[in-house]
Amino acid sequence: MKLSEQQFLQRMTEALRLHRGAQRPAAIALYQELYRKRPAFPPLLNLLGLALTQEGRVLEGLPLMTEAVRLAPDYPDGWLNLAFARQQAEDRAGARIAYQAVLQLQPANLTALLSLASLVAEVDTGEAVSLLRRAAQVAPERALPWLRLRRLCQLHGDPAGVAEAERRVEALKLVDAEEWAEVAGAHVTMGRNRQAIPFFQAALQQRPDLAVAALGLGIALRQVGNYPEALEALRRAAALAPRRPEPWINIGQVNIAQGNRAAAAEALQEALKRKPTDSTAQHLLDAALGKTSAAPPPDYVRRTFDDYAASYDALLVNSLGYRAPQEIAALLVQLFPGRRFARFFDLGCGTGLVGKALAEITGTRVGLDLSRRMLDVARNTGLYYDLIEQEAVAFLGSTTERFDLFVAAELLVYLGDLQPLFEQVSHHLLPGGVFVVTTEVLKEGETGEYVLRASGRYAHDDSYLHRLAKQYGFRTRHFAALDLRREQDGFVRGSLAVFQQPA
Repeated sequence: MKLSEQQFLQRMTEALRLHRGAQRPAAIALYQELYRKRPAFPPLLNLLGLALTQEGRVLEGLPLMTEAVRLAPDYPDGWLNLAFARQQAEDRAGARIAYQAVLQLQPANLTALLSLASLVAEVDTGEAVSLLRRAAQVAPERALPWLRLRRLCQLHGDPAGVAEAERRVEALKLVDAEEWAEVAGAHVTMGRNRQAIPFFQAALQQRPDLAVAALGLGIALRQVGNYPEALEALRRAAALAPRRPEPWINIGQVNIAQGNRAAAAEALQEALKRKPTDSTAQHLLDAALGKTSAAPPPDYVRRTFDDYAASYDALLVNSLGYRAPQEIAALLVQLFPGRRFARFFDLGCGTGLVGKALAEITGTRVGLDLSRRMLDVARNTGLYYDLIEQEAVAFLGSTTERFDLFVAAELLVYLGDLQPLFEQVSHHLLPGGVFVVTTEVLKEGETGEYVLRASGRYAHDDSYLHRLAKQYGFRTRHFAALDLRREQDGFVRGSLAVFQQPA
């Protein structure tokens, strides 16, 4: 039956009402009926593509949305929705082009400014900051740009930027769900998960379909140990964002924490269906299945520590009782009284806790880490002559520099096979130089030289370290048990070892 223009527009209005009411399957059916009648109508192509993408059918949605902007290149909403779809398809470059197209047409488009800032933040902090400041100028009454700028400054260890953003936020009112969710996210960034929960809940009361708030609530509840409510929130997030792996990764982590490896494996396999290349999901799946790999994917380590950079010191030191840096410093003074180490290499330096503890007995300090955000925090301490963003063994294999002190605290738990590291350190340690490591030790029932635990960290047998030390010519100066950090009702048992290169 042929529709009149008025009938067509009435049906479009009805489809849009269903779409906005989160009745997307019904909306898609009506959009498709109209598409068969007018296959070259740009708003219809765009809305049908958007609804398909929101239902996880991005490969069906993208061609429709691409055709919509080809037919109507001056339609900003078309480019905006296309940018969203390209992000869902992991096409970051294509998403960036689409957001830039929106801003060429509408330089004051707040959604495009905020979304592009989030997209580029990982690769260009300066551009992200510039975009957020533009957003604040475009919408001076909105707190959201400043909230996001505050969080970005928190992540990259910029206290002056945090202070400025906080002053701006204090002068504005929080008016919508996105702002409540952003406040909650800032609390999570700083390790204040309990404070985050009511803000996420407030956001979801206002916007029940806000997937980022459901995911954030699930993560915060997981972090405080409220596993039943965490699972409820995470399943809600999975339904709201059916293509995203993050809800399923967190469902897997909840089940790992509860000791349910089978359920964890199922959830992590669901994550990999959505993103087969997700390194976090694959590593945790290996851990849940009891498969011990030689090393985790570098992206897994990088993402893990990027997420914790802003709250790492407070979490590890204040909450988990981590004192390995102070133990190492006291031990080095005891073993080598009066010695000052001229060239110190901090392997896996993180935020600089070891550098701070060893500042009085070291000269030139060089730090290395995979996490850019950790390095940003370490840089602000002013402790290090140089900071390197690279994997430890790869860097040592590419340099001829030598040092008289290497420390690897909290690094070996993210390495399984330690032989490549011991070999490289032996090549770069000066005569009489010292190599300090901490490890998690095997528990009863764990066998082999090392195992990958359900936590995603590795534990090593003490005899394995002794064998490697002997193989590479190190003298063992100290080897003893050490309580590494609190975990649940007790401490994680580890070892602290000090090896020395012959003079």
